[in-house]
Amino acid sequence: MIKMKVSNKILLEDFIKKHNTAKKPLNRWLELIENNNFDNHNELKKIFASADYVGNGRYIFNIKGNDFRLVVLIIFVGGIAMVRFCGTHSEYDKLKTLKTFNIMKIQFENIETIKDKKTFDKVNVYLETLIKEATEKGFLNDQYADNAYTKEISRIGSMCADFESIHEKFEHLKVKNPLLISIEKEMQKRHLKQRQTAELLEVKENTFSQILNGKRSISMQMAKRLHRVLNIDAKTLIEYA
Repeated sequence: MIKMKVSNKILLEDFIKKHNTAKKPLNRWLELIENNNFDNHNELKKIFASADYVGNGRYIFNIKGNDFRLVVLIIFVGGIAMVRFCGTHSEYDKLKTLKTFNIMKIQFENIETIKDKKTFDKVNVYLETLIKEATEKGFLNDQYADNAYTKEISRIGSMCADFESIHEKFEHLKVKNPLLISIEKEMQKRHLKQRQTAELLEVKENTFSQILNGKRSISMQMAKRLHRVLNIDAKTLIEYA
């Protein structure tokens, strides 16, 4: 299974700059989200027992006890978690209802990867429009909704998450290695499960799992296999292996 991706991590980074005590717990939350498979609400609750589902795909996570609150839109069918808000308890209490957009028009149909900041900013505005409209029209009421909105939000959110992880520079957050992101993306494209990929790479599944979780380094031999078998870019391998 492909691990969940997190987009809009810049909100976490900015919050840590103002509240240094949130650094360790937010990084722990990020680690747990990105290194686990969550197919449904029950699986999420096994890891985050105190997380509250409040409707429209939103979950509230208590960070550092109850000092800080994190609101995340989770679309299980797309494997994407989008940070919507990160703040103190009092700031959370002052949250106002999101404004709505009434236009639904598919954009950026011809791109699979965001390559520059200018495009990222435009795509992110589009993503915000989709989320607000889907919320207003009730397309996120069902946690496991598989409709045009959840599919498009997942597609765009995934691209934004990949761009952030590869191109954004985070001083306080421990983000996933871009090489691991490339591997997971290729697995997803080829519809490969972890066990199948391990077999193709001629490695034990447990060893491959440790690589994907960042707990085992990638050897030169493995780097060559990744390039040959999964067509992982040589430049990415050299820079991040």
